[in-house]
Amino acid sequence: MRSLDTDLEDLVRTIAALNRAWKIFRDREPKSPLAAALRDGKSAAQLELLRRFPEACDLVRDDAEGHELYSVRLNRPVRLANGVVLNDAMHLPVEVVREYLPSTQPGRM
Repeated sequence: MRSLDTDLEDLVRTIAALNRAWKIFRDREPKSPLAAALRDGKSAAQLELLRRFPEACDLVRDDAEGHELYSVRLNRPVRLANGVVLNDAMHLPVEVVREYLPSTQPGRM
């Protein structure tokens, strides 16, 4: 039987992998349908994380490069297979949160 911790860590690892793949494809071909699918998959996984594990993460406003973003902050770090330790599950656009989690109050998940 899998633990909730394992499920959470696997989900964060999936988000990190999708984020990396999205950025690679976005940089090569910004209007690529594959890049858009990877970005949307990352957002869907982040929303799943926020819904399934609200006690494990918080949304913190972290605008960057002219984009309205939230950082999905983890309450405890997750180690990736390559040894990198994540304290967040990447950025999520503000408009995605407003559309799919309208009752969410950032910083109070």
